[in-house]
Formats: sequence, structure tokens, C-alpha cells
Amino acid sequence: MSVTLVKGATTVTLPDPITGTRVTENKRQVVSRTQGGTVKVQDQGVDTYEAVLDWADLSASEKSALQSFFHTTVDGAANTWDYTDEDSTAFTARFLDVTLEFTKIAKGVYSVSIRLELSAMGA
Repeated sequence: MSVTLVKGATTVTLPDPITGTRVTENKRQVVSRTQGGTVKVQDQGVDTYEAVLDWADLSASEKSALQSFFHTTVDGAANTWDYTDEDSTAFTARFLDVTLEFTKIAKGVYSVSIRLELSAMGA
């Protein structure tokens, strides 16, 4: 199984995330209190879905492909792209972080965690 990241003619295929995909539904609301203690809620519109994907054993070529996709193809968080999960479900996605942090596990083996905003709940 695998997951794919696609923008235009560029496709990056990565192995399944090691821990599955953690998805959080974010209700976009601001909650505050008045001076008298009354709770006020301001709805900010559309709910969003945040996914966290972790890999512990990316090869050097997979690491390089992910870096190129992040930096060159989609320009970090600036653009959306198509993400297909390990169940072949497709989503519109966006990186939520403006950095990629890799850890070298062994020669030619890397770990990384990425946060994505997805168009639907998934997982």
C-alpha cells in the first residue's frame, strides 16, 4: 500500500504512514466571555480537518521527492494539491507547517512527520 501527493504532472508516492493517519476535526469558532461572564461564540465558517502523518523509514530518494514536492511543487503551505490515502480515498490537501523536519535513523533512512489540512474527515 502507499499514499500519493499530486500537483499537476508531479506525483510523489510514499509508503503508508507508520501509525495510520490521525485526523482532527476543527470547529472554527472563537469562544470568549463578556465582563459579566456570559459565553459568546463567533462562528468562523467552514470546519477544517487536520491530519498528521508519520514515517519512520523513508529512503533517501523518498525524502528527496518529498522535499522537492514541498519546496518546489507546492511552495510549502501556499498551494493545495491532491492527496490519496492508503485506502485510495482522495482529498484536497495543504501543508500546515512551513518546515519539514527529518531525522536520520540510519544511513539512507529518515523519519518525518507532516501536518495536512484535508478537505474531509477521512482516515
